[in-house]
Amino acid sequence: MHYLIIGGCAAGLRAAQSIRERDPVNSVTLISAEPYLPYARCLIPDFLAGTRSEQDLYLEKPEYYQQQKIELVLNDPVIRISYEKKEVQTASGKKWPFDRLLVGTGSTPKGLNAPGEEKEGVYHFWTFDDARKIIARSASSERAVIFGGGLIGLKAAYALKKRGLEVQLAVKSHHLLSQLLNEEAADILAAYLKENGIVIRTGCGPKEILGDNQVRAVNFDTGESLEAQIVIVGKGVAANKSLAEKAGLNCSSGIVVDDYLQTGKPNVFAAGDVAETKDIITGNYTINGLWLSAQEQGWVAGENMAGFKRKYPGSLAANAAEFFGLPFVAVGLVRPEKDTEVIDTCLPEHLFYRRFLLRNDILIGFVFVGGDISLAGFYTALVRNKVSLKNYKPVLGQDTFDYADLRDSLEENAEGFRESLSIAGKRFFFK
Repeated sequence: MHYLIIGGCAAGLRAAQSIRERDPVNSVTLISAEPYLPYARCLIPDFLAGTRSEQDLYLEKPEYYQQQKIELVLNDPVIRISYEKKEVQTASGKKWPFDRLLVGTGSTPKGLNAPGEEKEGVYHFWTFDDARKIIARSASSERAVIFGGGLIGLKAAYALKKRGLEVQLAVKSHHLLSQLLNEEAADILAAYLKENGIVIRTGCGPKEILGDNQVRAVNFDTGESLEAQIVIVGKGVAANKSLAEKAGLNCSSGIVVDDYLQTGKPNVFAAGDVAETKDIITGNYTINGLWLSAQEQGWVAGENMAGFKRKYPGSLAANAAEFFGLPFVAVGLVRPEKDTEVIDTCLPEHLFYRRFLLRNDILIGFVFVGGDISLAGFYTALVRNKVSLKNYKPVLGQDTFDYADLRDSLEENAEGFRESLSIAGKRFFFK
């Protein structure tokens, strides 16, 4: 038996570990396109900001892989999967056989789609290499322009400001995090970022990046121009599905998998940012490209590859970050629909916002900006377990409302809730 895993980040490594827990004998090979040991992509902003070292990012030490008998192949991307021959081929020309395969090819940042984006000084903010290049250039730079008002753009802006650069954030929509926050919540976050020195331009996109081979300035589609030495593209990502499509796997936005993370091909699984799984709230197939989701999927896929049948409960949108000490969390459905009940608390003068969305008295999403977010894991567990809050709506958001209040209501689901609470709490560590 030979287990083969394509992708060396969260899902791939966790799958290898899961397989090893179940099968200590048969061979496990993990192939990564990057030259680095598997690392925590979610910590790249901290590395750029200078608050984490390179060693902090690595998920395991080099000797770990030898100790666990995991063959690690670095800097050799897979270029072809042959299901009929049960093998993959890498860029070096080597062919690797498999009996059971996991495709964890992740995602790639979207382009800027503006003339001049090929110039030196224009970067994505997605990989270890991206961060290294930005750090090297920032030493001789004064100003950075970031395009994109999502979490990638905000994290890049925060990190570069921490490095001492003048930072301008250009957002095409009318407020930050438009997919996650309403205008009231976004205004609180924007005001705080401005207080900490980040310039925010809304309703503004790129027209052209100016310079010879090097970035010299940016032309905005508003007609304005601005000198800059660094441009960051934070326009979102797309699943790396072309390899799977060529191999005949069923793909939509990503690789479509069943409840056991298996593709339409027997003994071929997918996990992480490339896997299209069922959303817990909507029931629709989607990609929730999140660090913990990738780890959960990797673990479940590894269990099933090793012959232990485990069902994946589905993914849940959950985003969290902290900017200059102000925390932000958004989980589940965050935009009201016809059948949703919304409970909002907005206190801009206290940098505080809470939103809870319920359907039939069941919490289906929430947003926290500022204040104490230590109960975010608790509320995530409420969402995951579909706990009725009919008798608790008046106390939602209060610091005194926690698991102890729900013991009688949970009844037979108490054990599952505690397990979800343990998992959910891991989403919201910032330090």
